[in-house]
Amino acid sequence: MAAAYQKALSSSPKSLTTNSIGFCSCFIRYSTKDRNFAGRLYAGLQNKGVRCWFAPHGVQGGRKLHEQIDEAISACTTTCC
Repeated sequence: MAAAYQKALSSSPKSLTTNSIGFCSCFIRYSTKDRNFAGRLYAGLQNKGVRCWFAPHGVQGGRKLHEQIDEAISACTTTCC
């Protein structure tokens, strides 16, 4: 998995690092068994300036989870699975 992590970081197009307000560049979807990898991917992409939606940081209490996920997917230009 380390190779996939490095590939994702090194191949992120410049368009993914734009800082437009109101959208994210990348929606990170993952299985619970891959939680640690997804967390490292999120941190690495954020450090490169890629705006990501990642459930542990993007979910807001008091709102329906499925609605938040739908909104995030609509707002993001890329999905990492």
